[in-house]
Amino acid sequence: MPYLSATPSAAKVVTTENYVSTVDYLSAIHKPDVNEVFVKRYGDQGITGLMTMLGNKRSVANKEFIHFEEDWIHQTITIDTDADTKAITGGYQIQIDMSGYTASTDYSPIKLNHIIEFENGQVGLVVALSVDGAAFESVTGYTPDSPATPANGLVFAQVLTYDGTATDVANIPGVAIVTGTEFAEGTDQPDGMTPNVIKYSNTVMIIKESYEVTGSEATNATWMKIVDPATGKSGWLWYLKGESDTYRKFDDYMELQMLNGEQVASGATVLSGLGMRGTEGLIDFAEGGNDINYTTSFGVADFRTVVIALDKNRGAMENTAWAGLTVSLDVDDNFRDYFGGSSNSGGASFGTFEGGEEKAVQMGFKSFQYGGYTFHKKSYKAFNHVKLLGYTDSASADSKYRTAMLLVPGDSQVDPVSRESVPSLAIRYKEADGYSRELEHWLTGSAVLKNKTNGEDKLKCNYRTERGFEGFANNRYAWVTKS
Repeated sequence: MPYLSATPSAAKVVTTENYVSTVDYLSAIHKPDVNEVFVKRYGDQGITGLMTMLGNKRSVANKEFIHFEEDWIHQTITIDTDADTKAITGGYQIQIDMSGYTASTDYSPIKLNHIIEFENGQVGLVVALSVDGAAFESVTGYTPDSPATPANGLVFAQVLTYDGTATDVANIPGVAIVTGTEFAEGTDQPDGMTPNVIKYSNTVMIIKESYEVTGSEATNATWMKIVDPATGKSGWLWYLKGESDTYRKFDDYMELQMLNGEQVASGATVLSGLGMRGTEGLIDFAEGGNDINYTTSFGVADFRTVVIALDKNRGAMENTAWAGLTVSLDVDDNFRDYFGGSSNSGGASFGTFEGGEEKAVQMGFKSFQYGGYTFHKKSYKAFNHVKLLGYTDSASADSKYRTAMLLVPGDSQVDPVSRESVPSLAIRYKEADGYSRELEHWLTGSAVLKNKTNGEDKLKCNYRTERGFEGFANNRYAWVTKS
């Protein structure tokens, strides 16, 4: 209905021309007085950041992507407690635990003439070996002593000790290490040994979302002024705010699935039968590297455990620590008390923070060193959002994510052949023949659009992506949780 007795003004200035009479007000625009400021009562609810900051993006042409990683050059040997681990004349027969090896079943981490040291301190020479059901092979001049029956998938070795005794057989099961080789005079060169490699594979998953309004709603007057985060422009159309919220929710879904997504397991046949694949997320990936637990409050002793674990697995010397709020506060409180600020000259080195150590401590330090390892700590929104991972349980306790910390390597690795930098993680998305599914956005319907796509009196905003997480060298990561 036109306002015959009033002329709207561009600015909010009181004049006789833009005054609306009571009759017009009651009959035509009986509407509430609405402030143009749209109040974000929960602040910025977005959680994205980690994947965007740390990961790169690369296309993939198939739903599954694979890469291979170098395994340890030196392998520790785990000796099985099976009955075939026993004393023999002058030494021991051992069965090697092959779980965890990803190479073919005919692989062995030791070979003839290897010198190994047992956990009890004894040193011996491998003189006979059976791998994956093959008959025992032995060094020249040695006849295997009452060998075990060769079996598929199993590795048996006979080891003669340098002290000639086999009295400590009860303490042989455990871990042994290879310390060298020894050969007799006039013998040939040994067979080559194929290095073990680690295979990594993951899949992309399809994520979708939509926002829909009717044609009538698309033309209604609005009651709030908002800023579109995509364009930076302001507007009065409430449905644009709705689309903005939908896109931000979709963006959060993409981040969360790259963070804590799971692959559909081989046993989940019903789910896989529906065409679902899933993708292993960063948390599952990191947990497979260094899974660390702490109790009560995360303190200096717990960081010591983290550093030792990283050092054992050749972790990164520089790490970003993405922490839930509770564990982040634990670190601030416990490390501040332990190091005592400037009164303690050793142990911690605080990052420069526009004023040095004093300012860093005052504001909750962001960077510090411990045991030669550097940590850059940041409270991660995704772990703290009370309607997402930061939920509280029925007893009003913190979720596991608010008390968790994800350690991601912060240094860069270089491929020795191409000399290209190898990222810590990546987001892989489907792309082929110029068509990319990294992030698709399109409009459908017959309302508002100049080029109608159908006869339905609606405007529908569509979002779609097909992507997956890719991690590199999970031995360099850690997932820290409260038990």
